[in-house]
Amino acid sequence: MLCEGTVLPYSRVTVARCTHVEIARIVTSTRAVQAAVILGAGGGKVIDSVRAAAAPMRVPSISCPTIASADSPCRAISVVYTEAGVVESNPFHPTNSALVLVDSQVIMHSPVRTLIAGMGDALSTVFEARACIASGSPTRRQGLCTLATLAIAELRSKTGLADGVSALAAAHAVHNGLTVAPETHAFMHGEKAAFGVIVELMLENAPNASLNEALRFSNSIGPPTTLADMGCAGISSEMISQIAARATREGEPIHHEPFKVTAAMVELAIQSADAAGRDFRTK
Repeated sequence: MLCEGTVLPYSRVTVARCTHVEIARIVTSTRAVQAAVILGAGGGKVIDSVRAAAAPMRVPSISCPTIASADSPCRAISVVYTEAGVVESNPFHPTNSALVLVDSQVIMHSPVRTLIAGMGDALSTVFEARACIASGSPTRRQGLCTLATLAIAELRSKTGLADGVSALAAAHAVHNGLTVAPETHAFMHGEKAAFGVIVELMLENAPNASLNEALRFSNSIGPPTTLADMGCAGISSEMISQIAARATREGEPIHHEPFKVTAAMVELAIQSADAAGRDFRTK
């Protein structure tokens, strides 16, 4: 069974967004042909849908990413959206994909924007890992963040900071919150997560050096650093409040911060991040 891939004499489903409806369609098609494996070829939403369908059926899934916009191919979690495009849940699965197939030539010739989004997604990891270690809180897998995990996250971030330009925690909770605003639906997961990095740094009252490093990197390759960059130039205070409320919902990773986070704090951090992003461009 394939999703957005080469047609084989098996069932094929084209996925537009990872929703419960799409997941159910894949399950139905898989059962109809008694498939022993499900292969997802495409972007993160396709691969997330395939993994979510494979888990309850206890069949292996294969990830075949055609873009590098997020870390979906290598994780055991799916981002499930409502039909309206708002993040609904992040179910964890027993295993990762049994196999990840990557054709570097396909990735290299994919739209530049998708690679930039992937860099934004990668940049967020190190800040979220640091927050988990500082707070001592369990990860969403209910384990502790190890020093090895942090080292890998820092290496990934350093690689992006060093080679990102030439290659062309709270961050993900803010991404989930931003999906409340319809204007952001045209933007990729990694692009919203990149802005979430700036929000997280404002929330943590991070040193100016860290803030400037993140802003400099994002401005050099293109991920959003202001609300206007995501089509929200005239966003209302009420909508920002809704974004903050969604980002701080129970179970969101923003609560891994080493201090209590409230919606009001996130609302202020979003406004401060937007201002910092605008100010940085005038320097």
